[in-house]
Order: sequence, then structure tokens, then C-alpha cells
Amino acid sequence: MYGSGHEGKISKNIDGYTAAYLMATKSAIASLGFDPSKHETTNKLGPLIEGFYNTDKDAIQTKGTPENFNPTLLTHEFIHRGLKKLHDTYPDDPILKRIKGHARIDEAITRTLHHKLAGTKPSQNEASQYELNQTFKRNLDDIDVGKEVATIPDIIDYIERLAQKHVAKTKPGGPR
Repeated sequence: MYGSGHEGKISKNIDGYTAAYLMATKSAIASLGFDPSKHETTNKLGPLIEGFYNTDKDAIQTKGTPENFNPTLLTHEFIHRGLKKLHDTYPDDPILKRIKGHARIDEAITRTLHHKLAGTKPSQNEASQYELNQTFKRNLDDIDVGKEVATIPDIIDYIERLAQKHVAKTKPGGPR
């Protein structure tokens, strides 16, 4: 069973990996990154770090124990992994190219999607949506997604469609 840190709307009668799987299947990006074999739990992360995706090692760590970890945090890291896989698969995609290397934009996309999947709202200590949108606008406001001004949800929709195409090719019968 997972710990009290879980704020999502998934039943507490299922284990953490099942809960993470159920959240990940709601998003092609998260589904693309879903791989429990890449996950390990630890209590060695810093006091402000709940989870971490190491892109160089393709490894995910979250706080907790194998029997008691937060599946919402794990899904958050699966989203990071899914984005990385898309960057690697589509290096010439104009929107992914613009996002690559912008850690705050990657985090804004990941947090926005993770809260949507978990049915939660950002906590007080997370950057406000306004702050994230301002960072986004300063760096990426000229991205063309068929609208005059692109927002983080517009970019997520675009990346989800790209991920859906990739999942359709690589995981027939997977979530779309």
C-alpha cells in the first residue's frame, strides 16, 4: 500500500505500481515512460526532492520503500521519462527541439500533466501556474501550435498527439 503522501483519487486498496499504471494509461506521454523496472525507492534523496529521473542512466528514484511509495510521484517521473523518449525519437520535431534544454519548461509540462492525471492541484510550495506560464512565454511564446499564443496545455496537447502516434507504432493496443 502506498503512503499518506498520495493525494489522488485512486483507491487505496491497490498497490503503488497499479496506481501508477492506472494514472499513466490516461496519457500517451506517461504510458511511453512507464517502466517499473526503471524504478527504485530510496530514503537518500535530499529533503526537498521527492523523486528523480536520471536521464543518463534511464533510472527513476522516489522516496519510500518498495511497499510504501507515492505512485503520483512515480507517475511524475514516468512523464519525464516519456518526454525524454520523445526527444530521442523525434530530435527534429520543431516543438520538442524548442523545449529541449529548458528544465523549467519540462517541469511545467510534467507538473501540469501529472496533476491532471492524479486529479490534484499544485501545492503551495510549487511554482504558481502564472509563474510557469511567464517562464514559458519568455522562452517559447512564438511556438506555432495553430493558435495565436501557445500555452502549456497547448504544448501538452501537441506532445500527447505525437506520443499517441509513437505508442500506436511501438505498443499496438496501447492507450491513445
